[in-house]
Amino acid sequence: MKKVIVLGMLLLGCVAANMAYSQIIVELTSPVNGQKFGDCSDVPLAVNLDVQSGGVKDVRYYANGIQKGFNRKTPYDDVWEGAPNCIYEIYAKVTDSDGNEFYSESVYITVGENYVDHNICVNGEFSCGLSDWSLQRNEGAAATVEVDSMLWLSEGAGIIINIENGGSANWHVQLQQNFQLISGHSYEYQFMAEATEAKTIDVAFQQKADPYETYHNQAVTVDGANIYGPYTFDCTVDQDAAQFKFNVGGNTTPIMIDGVMIIDEFVSGVREITYKNGKTAETYVMSHNYPNPFNPETTIQYELSDAASVTIALFDIQGRQIRTLVSDAKSAGTHEVKWNGQDELGNRMPSGMYIYRVTAEMNHKTHQFSRKMLLVE
Repeated sequence: MKKVIVLGMLLLGCVAANMAYSQIIVELTSPVNGQKFGDCSDVPLAVNLDVQSGGVKDVRYYANGIQKGFNRKTPYDDVWEGAPNCIYEIYAKVTDSDGNEFYSESVYITVGENYVDHNICVNGEFSCGLSDWSLQRNEGAAATVEVDSMLWLSEGAGIIINIENGGSANWHVQLQQNFQLISGHSYEYQFMAEATEAKTIDVAFQQKADPYETYHNQAVTVDGANIYGPYTFDCTVDQDAAQFKFNVGGNTTPIMIDGVMIIDEFVSGVREITYKNGKTAETYVMSHNYPNPFNPETTIQYELSDAASVTIALFDIQGRQIRTLVSDAKSAGTHEVKWNGQDELGNRMPSGMYIYRVTAEMNHKTHQFSRKMLLVE
């Protein structure tokens, strides 16, 4: 995401390269700006090349700085299969026969039905299984990870890490995904977790290879089902080869994790922003609630790009509808509604996880997504 979305040194180098050589003009034709894909979708990748001189060695496609496609033969297209849910900056890099590099403009896409704006954690709901996540065991530790489609919610999924031998330190068992750090960005992260007994873990942003420099570390004591965070990491380094990780070893207490979010306010897949080719994002609906966890009341705020017929329904952990908060026509803009923790009959609901589902009929299309919230005593 550093090379084009942020006008950093790499992008300036790319521009300078094109100014110096001007042999190949690269236009990314698929995907397009603002395009939205369903959960775990295949993303077609294609370019149009204007080769003014020289020859093409290969074309590579990148998503958030990580290569996802490659082709040496015309028409140089490819398919990124099963892209995990997230927001992505996509761009293409062409290398010519002399080793010169030429870059396309970036486009921004979202993958996933329940996308949260600014969230750059890949597959944080585990809707695409363990895609982009890996479990690493060090110093003789033994552990396994499995996806549970019914974990906490009637929709979506979570993971359970079972630990046979946790080693002697938290880092001996790590759940991790690759991450690109950009200096000057602030990453706000949170996650849902539960352990069978109080368990202290570390959440870290760390260099992927030796010397494994740790750029940020947050100790978190997981004690009961809860939403942990948000925590903030103010980044001061540029590092393409970093990882975001949960260090959960040191003991044999199993842990469940779900709803991982890393919010970067510099990145948006739904707000109307001006892209380099002049296009803007399509219609959108987005929402969050605050505070979360809450007691006794939380505010659900939602934003509509256009007028819509909106329904907001509440469900308990078993998927039973307990209340309808909104069922009305709403204008474009930001709206909010409060929930006082009671059902339709005015009964106080017990502490635990709840789901609110927003359905918006807008421009002859149905937009629907769910969010999690935790009512505490």
